[in-house]
Amino acid sequence: MNENVEHLKREVIPKLFKDTSMIGAYGSEEQSHDIDSNSDLIEESCVTELTRVLIEIKALLDGADPETISRKPNWFQRFSGQKTEARARYQHTRGLLEVKLSEARKVSNQVKARVAEMDATIAKMGSDRSVISDYIQAGQEYLAENPDVGVPDPKAFAFDKARDRFQRRLSNLAALQVAREVSNNQIQLARSVACDMLDRHEQTDGVLVKVWRQFTL
Repeated sequence: MNENVEHLKREVIPKLFKDTSMIGAYGSEEQSHDIDSNSDLIEESCVTELTRVLIEIKALLDGADPETISRKPNWFQRFSGQKTEARARYQHTRGLLEVKLSEARKVSNQVKARVAEMDATIAKMGSDRSVISDYIQAGQEYLAENPDVGVPDPKAFAFDKARDRFQRRLSNLAALQVAREVSNNQIQLARSVACDMLDRHEQTDGVLVKVWRQFTL
């Protein structure tokens, strides 16, 4: 037995039909999470920035292959100065690489902070979703168990159709649940993309760059 559902059926919902002005607020106290606020959370600006920096780092590594630098030049390369140019490009790459690695670490920390926010939001939305489900279940069961509650007197002209209003309120809560589920899936997807880029950063900074530096020795 769900104690919260039973509490709503015994204590909360009956009061709504005594003071019908409160029907529209049923369940609103549990709508603490604003779906619109998820747009900023899903925005992948820092993830996109990390992707850009990692691509630039990869291009730097590819463009300054230490194996090419260490290969003995042929007569044409000595004559044309290609060897000197390659060495200059390599030295420039080493300096630029440090700048890009520092930038990547900074952006990576921003992505980690974004992932932490996503985790907190996902947990909060899960809790809210459970509570709203209780409100919907309690409302549906209450109407089923009390088929006459809120029904206007057929002999009197009724302006306030409380039962119809309550049913609409339950439908609104159900629509909110669907919207939250969609929002939750979007955050889950954005989190997956962010974590993938964090893995790529770790691979680049922790493996590729170290291997590249080892070759330069």
